[in-house]
Amino acid sequence: MSNSFRMRPYEQSLAIVVFGTSSLRHLQSFKAGYQHYSVITQDRGLWHMMDPLLNGTHIRVLGEAGSTKVIRVFKDDGYEAIADQRLAPICKEMPWAPYICVEAVKRVPGIQDRWLLTTWQLRQSLSRFYGYQ
Repeated sequence: MSNSFRMRPYEQSLAIVVFGTSSLRHLQSFKAGYQHYSVITQDRGLWHMMDPLLNGTHIRVLGEAGSTKVIRVFKDDGYEAIADQRLAPICKEMPWAPYICVEAVKRVPGIQDRWLLTTWQLRQSLSRFYGYQ
């Protein structure tokens, strides 16, 4: 790795959290529309989507676009998408938690709330912080 490698988000430090439904039976008890989520980040002008699933983590390159367009595309497809500022990594261990989609996505923007366990709780947390309705 070169000396220019940085642990901080490069240029754009925005993360877009996308909430959706799941067909998995054990997730049907969660609030409708908030049974699963993914996170989209930008690096060097390209958007990447991380989708943590039960059987693995899928990562896709979505291409170039403005953040408002990315959010609009997902909203037009019936998802809720909320932008969040990613925090620079700190030299502190994240609280232990089982590796589920909630935990995987929380780590991208650097959210360290141990008791934030469901997608709906994350949505409410982002809503309070950013004033979304």
